[in-house]
Amino acid sequence: MLSETAEEAFERAKEEMMALNHVFVQDKFTIGQLGSENAKYFFSVRDSITYRCNSLKWHTSQLSSMHANLELQLHSSFLDGICTAPLLPSHQAGLHYLFDDIVFGNVSLLDYVANLVGLVFEGFAQRGKYRWNNAVKSATSNHGPLPGSETGNLLKQAHNDWVNGLQAYRGDLIHKHAILGNASHEWKLDASGIQTSLRVVIPSNLAKLFSRISLPNDGLDICSAAETIGISTSNLSTNILSSLTRRIRANSEKPWIRDQDTTT
Repeated sequence: MLSETAEEAFERAKEEMMALNHVFVQDKFTIGQLGSENAKYFFSVRDSITYRCNSLKWHTSQLSSMHANLELQLHSSFLDGICTAPLLPSHQAGLHYLFDDIVFGNVSLLDYVANLVGLVFEGFAQRGKYRWNNAVKSATSNHGPLPGSETGNLLKQAHNDWVNGLQAYRGDLIHKHAILGNASHEWKLDASGIQTSLRVVIPSNLAKLFSRISLPNDGLDICSAAETIGISTSNLSTNILSSLTRRIRANSEKPWIRDQDTTT
């Protein structure tokens, strides 16, 4: 199950996307343009952001459920006198299968959001050309409307504080090798009997992402880390989408905000 904080973060990102959709449709498209290729492209990005938020909710919830089920399996095996040590590698790997997907999905969400940054600031001539790194590069340049804007400042700060490290970790997963955090089966005896638990912590090279969080001495568990990544990325997406909404409202009379359909 997701925490209430994580659930709210994903929902806020979707709600802000729909708020942007409302002003985008009002200011970018006339009735006759709603069926244009530009409009269709915008709607596809809108729907992709909603899809990715739902996907991240599902994956993060599945990770928590899998962890709980593995702990039940561990407890049953222990009570049945089965040696649990051989189970540990499969428990560790199974949780990381989902965790890796969660990392990929969070980076994907940011790329989708950056695509909208390109549409708002550069127009539909940049349709499909913007990803997160393109947006950050534009925000740090001396050209165009993005540098110095609210959105541009958000991009630069978020890249330095959060996204660059997440992308680097994702890059290592894709291009170098699998990365697994330490795992252990733990037991303790209390008044209610034997208690068993499965602990899988985040890899050490990911821990720097959480430098502003007080971490346990033995590391942050993988389920908590997945939620924290999702909350941080969703909140960032919400803030950027909100800044785009304000940008359109403040500039609705300017020529660049209503460009011609690039397919005509």
